[in-house]
Order: sequence, then structure tokens, then C-alpha cells
Amino acid sequence: MQASVGRTSAQRYSIATFCPGASSESEMDGIFASLVQLHAGALVVSPNAFFASRRDQTVALTTRHAVPAIYTGREFPAAAA
Repeated sequence: MQASVGRTSAQRYSIATFCPGASSESEMDGIFASLVQLHAGALVVSPNAFFASRRDQTVALTTRHAVPAIYTGREFPAAAA
């Protein structure tokens, strides 16, 4: 439901969205490659068990690819410290 609310809000302001799903570590690399290729302006990390369990990988990939990110909790930025 959160993704659909986000997409609806983005459409209202003419913001393009890319909502990939991931279920493995290798898919995470592909998602970030796509974000770079699409020249994404930012990443919003939804609160789910997959991203929470791969917090360090998510933070490392956003840092490596210089993608600004919005996280659902302070644990993510704290992982980068």
C-alpha cells in the first residue's frame, strides 16, 4: 500500500517513479545499476524485512553510486558511520 500511495503522490507532482522489487543480494546490484542508468534523483527505501536485513549493503550501494536516499529509520544512516 505504501508504494501505491507514493506512486500516486509522485504522479500528482509529475515525478517519475521506479519501484523495483528485490529478493536477493545480486538483484540489489541490478537495482542500483538501473538507478544510475536512469539518472535517478533519489531513492526512497520502503520499510520491509528484505531491506532491513540488508541495511549495510543498501547503505554501501547508495554511497558507492552517490544516490541520495530517504530511509525509514535512523538505523540506515547510522550504518554508514
